[in-house]
Amino acid sequence: MLWTRRRHRRRQEELIAAAHMVCQYRNPPHGLWDLLAVAATDRDPDIRWIAYDLVPEAGRHVAAHADRFAAFVARPPAETSEGCVQRIMLALAGTGDPRALRPLGAALERGPLALANDRRHAPTFAALPAAALLPAMRTGLRIRPERESHQTTIDVLTLWGAEAAPATPELITHLHTPHARDAVQALGRIGPGAAAAADVLADIALGRIHPQDPDGKWPARRWHGVQTAAWAHWRITGDTSLALAVCGAAVEAGPSRPALSHLADLGPAAAGHADAVHRLLASPGTWTRVGAAHAWWRITGESAESVPVLVGALEPARAGHPAFPTREAVRALGAIGTPAAQAGPVLRKLLDEPKRTTGVYAGCRNILEDEALCRALSEALERIDG
Repeated sequence: MLWTRRRHRRRQEELIAAAHMVCQYRNPPHGLWDLLAVAATDRDPDIRWIAYDLVPEAGRHVAAHADRFAAFVARPPAETSEGCVQRIMLALAGTGDPRALRPLGAALERGPLALANDRRHAPTFAALPAAALLPAMRTGLRIRPERESHQTTIDVLTLWGAEAAPATPELITHLHTPHARDAVQALGRIGPGAAAAADVLADIALGRIHPQDPDGKWPARRWHGVQTAAWAHWRITGDTSLALAVCGAAVEAGPSRPALSHLADLGPAAAGHADAVHRLLASPGTWTRVGAAHAWWRITGESAESVPVLVGALEPARAGHPAFPTREAVRALGAIGTPAAQAGPVLRKLLDEPKRTTGVYAGCRNILEDEALCRALSEALERIDG
């Protein structure tokens, strides 16, 4: 009995060490992901808890265990929490296995998942076929829209873009909930397929309708998402006038991250506000400088002043930290391409780091952010190198 307890404790310690390694290192020793994949589906909950929160972040690293995950989801051990089963579903989805579709669809029809607030998982859902999951997501969005947490589902619709057009009615409903800002963003990404939302978005942008804030309160003054509503109206209708007026006024008045992003999307059509954007290149805020640098290049086509600002945002100690715009700066440099050649050495240094750059901030919940950063770095270098 004592020997059994010691062996059990030793296995727990080994798994905790393995979890630490995969969280801290981009290329952990061979076999650690396999060890964690097996543990995540163990019948012993004292073993399972160490790993089941990590495997949804593993992606293709655990593809060899798809059969194991599918079997666990089909017949979970007694007294297994719904959250645990859903995490194994996500791990299965992350491997690209189509067997994840049916159980995920069934779970989504019942409303937000147990991990609905963990928006980092939206790209995992978005990599799956929209046609297979969209009906279930629409059903889920209609369940208690005022009270339930639907952010991750709406984020997935945003990533799907035009493919999410059938969900336009549900998104319009969410314009009157605390999820309004996210719903506006999703409608804008859908584009012309969300034409039914054009009028209400115009009313929001002009201040005729005041949606709720994320905390469920009604704003005493102007709603914080009016610039995004104006941008979404342009994306749907093709009419730039409202977006230019609302976003342009915001930038003329001072720093505005959303307005800078939307003016960047408008490109040369926003030339009338180029001077205001240029002034913000010297803003004390890193987010504002990065947004202004990207918008300046998109509006004018001039990269000479944008590139140094963007390179300055690539602070290795902060790279990948959600509170700093490292990934946005990397993507902007990649969009500029060969004229951003001076950024190449810094980008390569960040990509070659053996440790995950988000480890200090996010502990054992950093893998998805770091791998997204690595993809952005690789894509930027490919475009810069031609």
